[in-house]
Amino acid sequence: NNTKQRNTNINSNINYLFKDTAGRMLMVNGDYGYYNNRQDQIQPNTFYDATGKNELFRRNYQISSPTRIDIYSVKADYEQPFAKGKLALGAKAGWVKTDNTFNQYLQAGDEWQLDKESSNFFSYKENVNAAYINYSKDFAGIAVQAGVRTEQTRVEGDLRSFQKNGTDYNVETASFKKDYLDFFPSVTLTLAPKSANQFAIAYSRRIDRPVYQDLNPFEYRINEYHYHKGSTELRPQYTNMVSFSHTYKFKLATSLSYSHVKDVFGQLVDTAQGIKGYLVNSNIASQDITALNISYPFQYKNYSLFTNVNAYYSKYKADFGENRKINLDVKAINFFAQNSYRFGKGWSAELSGFYSSPSIWQGTLKSSSIWSADAGVQKQILKGNGTIKASVSDVFKSLEWSANSDFAGQKLDVAGRNESRQLRLNFTYRFGNKNIKAARQIKTGMEEEMNRTQSSGGLGH
Repeated sequence: NNTKQRNTNINSNINYLFKDTAGRMLMVNGDYGYYNNRQDQIQPNTFYDATGKNELFRRNYQISSPTRIDIYSVKADYEQPFAKGKLALGAKAGWVKTDNTFNQYLQAGDEWQLDKESSNFFSYKENVNAAYINYSKDFAGIAVQAGVRTEQTRVEGDLRSFQKNGTDYNVETASFKKDYLDFFPSVTLTLAPKSANQFAIAYSRRIDRPVYQDLNPFEYRINEYHYHKGSTELRPQYTNMVSFSHTYKFKLATSLSYSHVKDVFGQLVDTAQGIKGYLVNSNIASQDITALNISYPFQYKNYSLFTNVNAYYSKYKADFGENRKINLDVKAINFFAQNSYRFGKGWSAELSGFYSSPSIWQGTLKSSSIWSADAGVQKQILKGNGTIKASVSDVFKSLEWSANSDFAGQKLDVAGRNESRQLRLNFTYRFGNKNIKAARQIKTGMEEEMNRTQSSGGLGH
């Protein structure tokens, strides 16, 4: 098939910051985000007889699926000294509106005709109101941080579709509403926070909401026999995590953690009507993860190295009925390393790479190992004000993925790759007064919402 996709992202922020000598701070952020995705696809399908030589018939489709997402948020954060510690509190209100159109056309001769039974419009609105309070204090070698955040979520959606009525079509609307309240506590105890050896114990509960497009119930045609489908019933996933960490001389960092994820996001490969396969975004009952993470930065003269190793055991469980059970587990390891060297006279080079062992993907697919390496060289010019950089991503063109699943009587083997090996040339020039203090970094109030405009990374995206 031939797919053309155009994305437009616009983010704007207005903020106010107040600080005084008593240690009080107030920051207010107002944000607006606009996301527009226009995707047009032509999908030709040609059918042959058993010999593969004689054409039987053709069935061609044209699909237009524009998506618009508008995000508004207001956020206020306040801090002040309190009872020989620090008290922080804040509130946030966010509003999101998404409009999704899906029009499918069938080719009849030289004309494209709208397939009304496969076309529809989905509108989704979400309002999240949140407030938090947090307190931190040092007690004779033990630093304590404790807090709680509460969130009220209101969502509503409308799906408008064509339903055949004799020789004509009626427009029918299916609506849904949800309203729920959640609490998310967190606590951290840090032992010897100012010594060479730091130990910390932490507990937290968090929420991850679905990507907006995964809530879209459209049946998106991948090919003649496979479809991708979102779900308005997709719920947020909740994670309870306990961790124990150690830091040595503020460099060597080690952590051991256990997480239990309820309603974890996954993608089921299901069947319908005998010959059709559906990739359905769903909540899998649970995921349990035990992980050991080690990272270390190393510096010797002009050479620097950063390494990270993450070894974990993960288990997925779900029961969707007879012959529709999930019980998968995996022991896996991820490794990342970044090397850099300064040669002098403005020259420097960098080499980085990663390796991921076989794991479980989207809750139901067993994926193979994957690895890649990137390299780059740069030169400072124009008295250090300019930088020229050349880099190559996926040097060995090894970034290929494959996975398989066996669920509900359907076995699936998938593989693919992107155009990952790319040569990039960059030029940067810094001008102006270098003695002027750099602008402060602004953390806006809609990072989470903007992250949810991106693909969740499953098959069919």
